[in-house]
Amino acid sequence: MNLSFVDNNGLPRDVDVDTDLGTTPTTGGPQCVADLDDGSFTGTPDDGVTIDDLIYYLYAFEMGFASADVDDGSFTGTPDGGLTIDDLLYFLERFELGC
Repeated sequence: MNLSFVDNNGLPRDVDVDTDLGTTPTTGGPQCVADLDDGSFTGTPDDGVTIDDLIYYLYAFEMGFASADVDDGSFTGTPDGGLTIDDLLYFLERFELGC
């Protein structure tokens, strides 16, 4: 599936979800960026992507926590030391995909 985005320079960028973002983590693979909380609000992942994860991320983003830095605008999941709309959009994309 291809999605179109605008990069940091205002230029259109197509993203192939299957290769650029990945779709299905495998057992023993990297943790899903959208799996942040199990409903306890302690930041404990539970191998599922639910509304608890979205609420936890939005709180972390609003508070400016470093843990909300999940992307640098490249849609590769590379943190850049700052919180921008790129982080929010990357998280929401991963959340929508279920990682």
